[in-house]
Amino acid sequence: MTDKIMIYARILHTALYTIRNAQSRNPFVKARDKSSYFEAELAHTLPWNIVGANSCIDSKDIYFLNFNAKYYYDNCNSDLSVAYVAQVESIQKLFALVPPELRKELRWNGP
Repeated sequence: MTDKIMIYARILHTALYTIRNAQSRNPFVKARDKSSYFEAELAHTLPWNIVGANSCIDSKDIYFLNFNAKYYYDNCNSDLSVAYVAQVESIQKLFALVPPELRKELRWNGP
């Protein structure tokens, strides 16, 4: 399995674990917990990035970084989601895989 797929799998696993944990709580606690929203927002397109993915970074990966990852980074934090630090580390690793010729397509410099 490629580094890219392993990073995506880690992001998806962390998101699903966090969502499952949040949804198993008391309804009043669950109503105030915003972590499920942020984790789902980050991970909702990942199945398409994983299925049929090649080892190289492509336009789907750039889209994920420009929109899903940036929204998560800008709007979530470690107070809102216990997974924030781990997810940002995974986003950083994915940014490191972007080849120089595709960096111009990125709309931000990453975390």
